[in-house]
Order: sequence, then C-alpha cells, then structure tokens
Amino acid sequence: MKNLILQLPGNLLLWLRCMLLTGCVLSASILLAEEEDENAGSLRIISETAEYSAAIYIREEEEGSVPKDDKDEDKKRSTIGIGEYVKLTLNGKPQLIGKVSKLKWSIMAGEKFAEITAEKEGVRSVTIQAKKDISSGGTVTAQVATEIGVTKEFSLTVVVPSGIEAKHRRKSYDREDPNFNERGVPSATVDGDVSRAGAGALLELTFQPTTVNFKEIYIMERDKGTKPTPVPSLATVHTPNPKPLKLSNKNRMFDNIFSFRGMAVLKLHTLPQNWYWICDWNCHANGKDTFTIKTVNQNFSYSWINRARNEATVTVSKFGRSVTRTTEPNNTHDFK
Repeated sequence: MKNLILQLPGNLLLWLRCMLLTGCVLSASILLAEEEDENAGSLRIISETAEYSAAIYIREEEEGSVPKDDKDEDKKRSTIGIGEYVKLTLNGKPQLIGKVSKLKWSIMAGEKFAEITAEKEGVRSVTIQAKKDISSGGTVTAQVATEIGVTKEFSLTVVVPSGIEAKHRRKSYDREDPNFNERGVPSATVDGDVSRAGAGALLELTFQPTTVNFKEIYIMERDKGTKPTPVPSLATVHTPNPKPLKLSNKNRMFDNIFSFRGMAVLKLHTLPQNWYWICDWNCHANGKDTFTIKTVNQNFSYSWINRARNEATVTVSKFGRSVTRTTEPNNTHDFK
C-alpha cells in the first residue's frame, strides 16, 4: 500500500496529504468545541468561585492589571477559604444529564466544612459556601445524581487563615501617585513634635494564604495581658477595638500601633522602661471567637537621649515592624 501511494502523481499525493491534515485539524477542533460547549461531551462538574483569590487582587494593586486568562483560571480553583462561595455546575450531553428537574445535589463528605446554600434539587448549578465558624480546614465532596442514578463528584479543599504578614501602610494606594511605592504612615504622633515623646504607625495586615479569599470573615483582636510583672509605671492596659473587623478582598485589614507621653509627664518616671502587650488575633463568627490565628506581642520602649534637654526616644513594634521617633529638633518617624 505504501508503495502504491508513493507511485501516485505528485499533485494527487499533495492533495491526499492536505486532506489528511485537514481531517486532523477538524477532529481537533471538534474535540475542543465539545470541551468548551457545556452541552457536549461526558458528564463533568465545573467550579467557579464567586471571588478571585486575594493574590489576584494584590497583583492588580501591584501591577495595575492581571491577564484575563490568569483571572479565569483562578476562579476554577478547588481550594477555597472559609466563608468563600463557589458555584458547581453539571455539564455534558443532555441525554446524559437527563431531566434537570430530577437532578439531586448533596454533600457526601465534609459537611462540617461547607454547605449548599440554596436549591439542591432540580438545578444544574448549586452554590456552596465554606463555613465561617470552623477552626480547621478539610475536604468537602459534593455529588450530583441524575434521574437514572448516574453520579458525579467534585472535591473542594477548605482552608482557614494560617498566618498574618505585616507591612507598613503605603503612603498612597493610587498607583499614579508618586508615593505609591513609599511605605510608612505616622499615627497619633507627628514629625517635629518636641512636646510629646512617642511614635506611631499604621500597619497593613494580610492574612495568609492569599491563594484563597477571606473577604467574608471577621477578625477580632483580644488582649491577653501586659508583661513583665510588675508592669512598669508608664505601661497602660491594652483596649483593642471591641468590634470584629471584616477583611477586604485582598485578605487585608489595618492595625494602628502607637504610644506617647507628654514631656512633663515623662519626666516624672524613671527611664528606660520596656513592656509589651500580648495580643491574640482570632477568627470571629456568629458572635464568638472560633480560633486564634496568631499571638503576637506589641512592644514599647522609652528611654532618654538627654533628660536635661527633654530629648527622649520611643519605639513601638508589632508583627516584626517597628516605628521610632525622638524628641530631638527636626525629628521624623523611622519605619522599619
């Protein structure tokens, strides 16, 4: 047969080659079309999260834009954060799906981690939400059954916040602003002040992992005491915000760290003095704390540079970030 093909006239041989190539291309196109057509091919469950992961929103902040393909792919992820919504849709040939009114969805495993939020029967798509009040993550298996008993399953992994990354707040969050790439914003104290010793800063906290989205959850900071014992005379009691705060779509919130004393008051105390607050950062749902994400210390340090000239230095630090200011002439905040 091979010898016969080789003996064909050149133009006929070329025609045969073109037909074979065209057939391959058409077959590939048909297969691709079936993959893209929700009403073609074998039964399969497609997932789509309601939000992009925090990493996508952070990239948009840093880079200005994110390619659509990257964003579309991100929404297909099967790992979600607590509180996150994901839509599951049954796709395939109509004859395989059967009557949509007979479809039944259920959570086969991992009910403690997620739930179907609306209709479970007679629909091709359901919305699943990862529960907010759990203290650990796990695997959820959703199943849909057709009228003839054929089933398809889809597994999701639910994760809880596992850590907190801190940076000094940007001077501007407008990418067109020259201060966009500058970090360090004073809080409660100002550059140049010589009448009060103190330092303060706003911290940008990002809850990890950013590969999911935690925008549906709330965070509560709790005071766990002041050390050392007995506490220094300058130390005060920590009174965190009494209200839980919701995270943004970047898994983000801000924390305000500061301390200051008027110079007249400061001179009534013996320096140096150092102390710290113990701070629990908790997930909060249904009116109660569910678990502690991280325990950190907020550290304070007061010391004299020159008492006779009313020159003191103060440092406040938390999450590995610090701010220092002196009361020397022309002082400025030093962010590290």
